[in-house]
Amino acid sequence: MKKIAVSKADFEEIIKQNFIYVDKTRYLYRIVKSNEPYYFLSRPRRFGKTLFIDTLETFFKGKQELFKDLYVYDQDWDWEEYPVIRLDFNTIPNENREVLEESIRKSLNEVAENYDIEIETKKAYYQFPELVKKLSKKYNKGVAVLIDEYDKPIISHLGKDTGNDEKKQRMQIANENQEFLKILYDNLKPLERYLRLVFITGVSKFSKISIFSTLNNMIEIDKEPVFAEIMGYTEKELYSYFGEFFSKLAENYKMTVEEAKDKFRRMYNGFRFTEKEVKVYNPYSAGRSLNYSRLDNYWFESGTPTFLINLIKTNNYPVMKFDSMPASAAKSGTFEIRTIHLETLLFQAGYLTIRNYDKRKEQYYLTYPNKECRNSLINYIFASMTNDQDDVQLRDLAEDVIDAFIALDAQALTKHLTYFYAQIPYNIQ
Repeated sequence: MKKIAVSKADFEEIIKQNFIYVDKTRYLYRIVKSNEPYYFLSRPRRFGKTLFIDTLETFFKGKQELFKDLYVYDQDWDWEEYPVIRLDFNTIPNENREVLEESIRKSLNEVAENYDIEIETKKAYYQFPELVKKLSKKYNKGVAVLIDEYDKPIISHLGKDTGNDEKKQRMQIANENQEFLKILYDNLKPLERYLRLVFITGVSKFSKISIFSTLNNMIEIDKEPVFAEIMGYTEKELYSYFGEFFSKLAENYKMTVEEAKDKFRRMYNGFRFTEKEVKVYNPYSAGRSLNYSRLDNYWFESGTPTFLINLIKTNNYPVMKFDSMPASAAKSGTFEIRTIHLETLLFQAGYLTIRNYDKRKEQYYLTYPNKECRNSLINYIFASMTNDQDDVQLRDLAEDVIDAFIALDAQALTKHLTYFYAQIPYNIQ
């Protein structure tokens, strides 16, 4: 019985240590065979972006034996080694522009050393094209440039729950980091004849003008129907790869396997990113739940959406209307630091997903993906807005109210609601 890799993003380690790998290489093959130079993919955190980047790197290094039994193994490909430049912004410090530039410079120098190449220039945005050209000349092949979480140096400075002065300072840092990254990425366009592929991932999707202004032919596959299933698990994949784990889940909750699947579906399924009517499970929540045979809020609790919560609080957005929120195709696409649409942020961060799409109006209708996202987000916002730290007391009260409704006990319901409203200060209007 294979093991579940919950947090691993090293393709070679997953294969060699006999972990479950859900085969997404048909999408990888579609990308590399297209001969298009620039690709961009936006998906929420913990959806498998880093693993896909690592799989691409392993693929371009020609390690065919690791892909045995996967879709791409027998496809038309030469399996020769290509030079690879990989920048992972999950691990690159970004406290300010100077730190960011120095960190990228060190990363590029490490790549150069691995390929026994000497870089002469000092500035990172000059080193980038120099390294690409020298790698391409040395190997007489195009270079694969893989950039993971490109937006981390920007969004990590937004929405911090601090004073006004520090907020202004962090906004300035975010803008300066964005300006530097724009210069860095602008250097890719003149290098097209030296490149085999540029593949960029991130959570948020800033406009091309602010980040990728020169890459006007970049293919944005995040909303392309043919790539709807590139990240996350479909129900078919889930039962095919993890079927035996549902028996343990059912046993733990003393229910049938079908009942366990239904409960699991309502808890974790529901993410939809394109016009195509296909929904996927978040790999992190699904993996942890099946690994521990327990249903819980794993994905939401793995990262606090401070920026999102602060935006909701500041603008007094109607949380209960998130169940059916309209969003134009333009608004759900890109945003800028100073003009952020809530529906865009909620969608790109994964807290809302596509319920349906009206082609005539070019409008999406968003909703909560599943029970995990809905309950977790509402509870988090409620606790944040009320400054109530006693989460246990809130849960107990909610359970008492639910029990009263189920028992049709009006007297108990009145008692609990009276207690709840009595806690509200008289001066709140």
